[in-house]
Amino acid sequence: MLDFHLRTYPHQHALSVYLFILGELVDAWQNRRIGHLAWAKMVMRARFFLMAWRSHIVAHPEHSVNIHFISRESFDIFITLCDSLLSLFIVYRKYHPGFPLLPWLHATESCEHMFGVLRKIKPDFTYADMLAIEPKMAVLMSGAFKDLTESKKANRTAAGYYHTYYKAHGLDLKALVCMPTDLELAAASNTATQEASQVLSSLGVSAAKMIVKYQPPSSATQPTPIVLPPNQTTLASLLRFHDNTWRESCTRAVQEEIQACEFAIAAEKATRSQAIHDLPEMDEAQVNGIEAFLGAVSNEIAASFTVNTNTVTVIDPLVPLHLVQEAKALKVQTLVTEQLRHQMDETSKAMRKTANQSIALDMNFPLKALSEAPAIQSAQSKASISATSSVNRQVRTSGAFAGHSITTTQDQNKATVRNSAAIAFLEERDRAFMHFRGPRLHENFHIANISQFIPLAPGNLIIALPPVGCEVILGEVITMYSKGPGKNSKHEWIMSMDKLGVASYIYVRKLSAMAGDSVFTSLTCPTLSSPTYLQIPRTHLLFSLASFSQSISTQSISVNGNDFNLVNLCSISAGLFNVFHSNCDELYEALKVLLQSLNGQHHQGSSGEKDEDEDEAD
Repeated sequence: MLDFHLRTYPHQHALSVYLFILGELVDAWQNRRIGHLAWAKMVMRARFFLMAWRSHIVAHPEHSVNIHFISRESFDIFITLCDSLLSLFIVYRKYHPGFPLLPWLHATESCEHMFGVLRKIKPDFTYADMLAIEPKMAVLMSGAFKDLTESKKANRTAAGYYHTYYKAHGLDLKALVCMPTDLELAAASNTATQEASQVLSSLGVSAAKMIVKYQPPSSATQPTPIVLPPNQTTLASLLRFHDNTWRESCTRAVQEEIQACEFAIAAEKATRSQAIHDLPEMDEAQVNGIEAFLGAVSNEIAASFTVNTNTVTVIDPLVPLHLVQEAKALKVQTLVTEQLRHQMDETSKAMRKTANQSIALDMNFPLKALSEAPAIQSAQSKASISATSSVNRQVRTSGAFAGHSITTTQDQNKATVRNSAAIAFLEERDRAFMHFRGPRLHENFHIANISQFIPLAPGNLIIALPPVGCEVILGEVITMYSKGPGKNSKHEWIMSMDKLGVASYIYVRKLSAMAGDSVFTSLTCPTLSSPTYLQIPRTHLLFSLASFSQSISTQSISVNGNDFNLVNLCSISAGLFNVFHSNCDELYEALKVLLQSLNGQHHQGSSGEKDEDEDEAD
C-alpha cells in the first residue's frame, strides 16, 4: 500500500508519512525477525511523530484537534502501544531476565479467540461458564486451527490474528532474551527523534520545537472519576433500582406468558451451560506433552540457542536512516524498503473478506472505466448504426442503455437523492441571501458560480466565510466531501461538484493578502511558518473562482526551507473578492438566517439525527 501510494500520489506527503509511521508501529508488535532495539526505535519514532503533530495542531491559532487531528481514542491507543512495548523491555529485564520477550503474545488475540469459541456454544456466557470451559479450551482451539496452513490462517480474517498467533518457527530466542540497556534505549531514542524530525520537516513541522511544547490530553492526566450510587455494594441492592411494577397492570394470561418465556430462557441457558460441562478435557498425555515442551524450551533458553539464519539483512537500528532528500522530498525507495523489511510475510497474503459489491466497484472504478472504454465506444457506435428492438425498448423505458454501465442502481439512486437535496439547499440559500440577488455581487451568486459548465474541483479558489471569526477569506480547495440526507449516511469523498448543495464540507488552504488586493500567500501562520487548513461547510461557501482559473497564476516560493504558494488574482477576481469583503457584515447576517432556517427544517422532520448544518450553528 505504501509503495502504491507514494508512486501514484506523490504530492500527498502527509498521508504517505502517516502510513509509514503507523505501519511501522504495528510491525514493531508483530514482526519476529527484528531485534529489540529496532522495535524500540520504531515505537519511539511513532510516539515522537504523534507528539509533535498534536503540539503543532494545538499551537496553530486556527487549527483544532477535533478537526485537524486523529480521534482522541485513536491517539490514546497509539500512545499506549508505544509506551507498553517500552515498559515490557524494562519489566522483562528486571523481573524475567531468563525469558525471551515475545510482544505479539502480550495482546488480546488469545482472549478474542477464546471468547469467539465460547460464544459459538453460549453467546451470553457467564463467569461460571468461563471457569468451566478453561480446562477444555486448549482442545477446542487446537482442534479448530491446528490443521490450517500459514496462508490459510492469514486469509481467515483481515485482522491477521492467526498468522501472528500460531506462527512460532524461525525465532532467534537467544537475541530475544537479551534486553536493551538504558544506554541503548537512549541511543534508540536519539535515532528515532532524528528520523521523526526528517519526515516532519518534509511537512513543514519542526519536531524539536513541537515535542518540547507537547502536553498530553487532559483526560490522560485527569481521569473522570466513576460515581456509584451510595451504599450499593451488592447485586441485590442494585436490583432494587429495577422498576418491575409494570407487571402488576398486566392480565393474568400475560403474566403467565411472560413467566413461561422466562422459564424457557433459563432452560435454554442451562442446556448450553451443560453442553460446556460435557466437552472433553485435555487428557494426561496432552498435559504432559505441553509440560515437556515448556521444559525443553526453558532448558534451551538457559543454555544457548542457535541463531536463526533465516532473518532479514541486519541493519544497525541505531544508525539514522535518510528518509528525506535535500529538497525535503520523501525518499520513496528508502521508505518502501524499510517498510518491506519489517512487514510480516503473511500480511501480503491476507485478503479482505468483507468488501461488498459497492466497495469493490469504487476501488476498481478507474481501471474498469479504462478497460471498458473501447467496448463501450464500440457498443455505442454499433447501436447508432443498427439498434435492436430490445435496446430500443430499454431506451424508451429507462431513457438509457445500461448494457455496459459501470454504475450500480444504488449509485444512481444516491445521485438522484443527492441532486434533489442540493436543489432544495440552493433554494433555501437563495431565500436567506435574497438581498444579494441580481448584479450586486455577481449574477451567478445564487448558485455560488458553480454549475455543470464550471464545476468546483480541488485546486480551484473560493471565497468563503470561515466557521470562526467575522471575515471573508480566500481559499484553495484541497478536497471535498458529500453526505446524503439519510439517517445513517456517511461523508464520502467527491472528485468535483456541479451544485453547491452536493458538498457537506470543503477543506481549503487559506490564502492571506500579501501585496495589494491581488497577491495572496499560503503562509498564513508566520509564527509556525505553516499554512492554515480550514473546514468550510457548504453554508459558508460564497463564491467559486473556478471560472477564472486560466487568469489566476500561482508560483512556489521557499521561506526558511518551507515551500509556499504565491497567488496572483486577475483584475476581475480581485475586484470580486473586494466586493465580498466590503459586504462582510451583511453576508454574516444572511448566513445566520440560512442556518436558522435549515435547523428549523431539521427539527420539523421525522429524523432525530443531528446533521452537519445544525453542527455549524452550534
